[in-house]
Amino acid sequence: MPPGLRDQIQASAKRYKRSMNAEILSRLYLTFEFDEIDNRTKTELGSYAEKIENRISENRKELSKWEENLSQRENDLSKTAKSLERRMKEIQGLIADIAKRNK
Repeated sequence: MPPGLRDQIQASAKRYKRSMNAEILSRLYLTFEFDEIDNRTKTELGSYAEKIENRISENRKELSKWEENLSQRENDLSKTAKSLERRMKEIQGLIADIAKRNK
């Protein structure tokens, strides 16, 4: 065992009032617990990432539908505006004809 590590274990064992062997075992057990926590965390994060990716995909599809709908409404409005312009010209022509007749 490297001398520096031995000194650290000895100091920690003294601080927690246990033998060096108990300190070493305690720290070994903690590494396995950390591994388990790390694995669970990675699994949970992977699950969350997948859910987020699915939600983004769904939102993109929904956005695409909205964009198509908006495009259709813009086309409809354009057609309506052109129709109204034609009708307005017809009415202006009728008004001009009426004005000529009344002179």
